[in-house]
Amino acid sequence: MFKIIKEKTLEYIDLLSNTNPLTNVYAFARSLIALSSFISLAFNSSHTLFKPTAIIEDVPLCINEASFGFFCVARNFVSLDTMIILALFILGLVILGIFPRYTCLFHYWIASSITGNMSIIDGGDHVNTILSLLLIPICLLDNRKFAYKNSDQKHFGKIWSPIGSLTCFSNQIEILNLVCQTL
Repeated sequence: MFKIIKEKTLEYIDLLSNTNPLTNVYAFARSLIALSSFISLAFNSSHTLFKPTAIIEDVPLCINEASFGFFCVARNFVSLDTMIILALFILGLVILGIFPRYTCLFHYWIASSITGNMSIIDGGDHVNTILSLLLIPICLLDNRKFAYKNSDQKHFGKIWSPIGSLTCFSNQIEILNLVCQTL
C-alpha cells in the first residue's frame, strides 16, 4: 500500500515538474488584483481613504507594524497624496505586467499598507492582501520583463515547478474558502 502511495506521489511530482505556472492566466489574475487597489486609490480622495475616526485621530495609521506601511515610510518627507500617486504608478506597472519579479514585492507592500494604514477598508482589501502574498513565490520565479509574453522556459526543474504549481493550487483553495464563507 505504501509502495502505491509513493508511486502515485512521485507521478504527481513528476507531473508538476513538467508544468509551467507562468501563464497569461496568472498574469491576468494578478492584474485584476492590482486593479482593485488601483481603482480604490484613484477614484477616492486621500481625505476619504484616510479619514480620522473616533479611534484613529492621526492618519494614516502608523503605529506598531503599520508604521512600516507604504503610506507611512516617507510620511515626514512627502505628502500623503504624493505617496498615493507613487502607489498608483507601481500598481500601474503591476497591471501592465512589467517586471513581475520585482513589482510583486511592492504590490504586496501596497496591498498590506492599504489594509493596515487606511481607516476605511473592506473585506476585498484583505483578500487582495492575501492573494498578493500568495502570488509572491510564483512572481519571484518569473524572470520575464513582461508578464503577458509567453515564457521561454519550458521547465523550471524538479524544485521550482512544483512550488509554482502548489502556489497556484493554494490560491485556488483560498478562493474556494472565500466563496464558501460568503454562501
